[in-house]
Amino acid sequence: VTGCAYGAKRGSAKSSAAHQCLSRINAKATLPVAAEMGDEAVRLQREVADFSPTSDLWATMCNAVTEMRKLETKGAGGMRLAVLQTCEAPQPTDPLSGCFRCMLTGRVPQESGLRDFRGVSSSGRRSPRLAVASACQDAIARLTAVFGGGDVAT
Repeated sequence: VTGCAYGAKRGSAKSSAAHQCLSRINAKATLPVAAEMGDEAVRLQREVADFSPTSDLWATMCNAVTEMRKLETKGAGGMRLAVLQTCEAPQPTDPLSGCFRCMLTGRVPQESGLRDFRGVSSSGRRSPRLAVASACQDAIARLTAVFGGGDVAT
């Protein structure tokens, strides 16, 4: 995340650059609902020639968001999402790549306490919703490794 500014006074330029940085961080992002993911699929079909909403990648992303939503409704403690707009350039080989990244953290019940978990979007994504879905995908993969597979929300 970067901010760039110039001015006659150093302090005002630094303040403006810091404001630009902070404006590119959404510290209170939310999990997208099914309708929002559907809207995202429609938008991607218009903008990306190679995109198919029936692809395995899209199905995996949507399933991961659904699983995280189930965990959230079952009381996964303190789930937080932060979406950042970075200076990354889209990768020519990945039509879903872009400048948004997401970090997801939370807690799930395990035996006699709570276990922390996290998920991150491993690469920049085209939109905040895709970054959140990518972080959910990573979190589900990590939780599956800890709990041994299957539906992590049950």
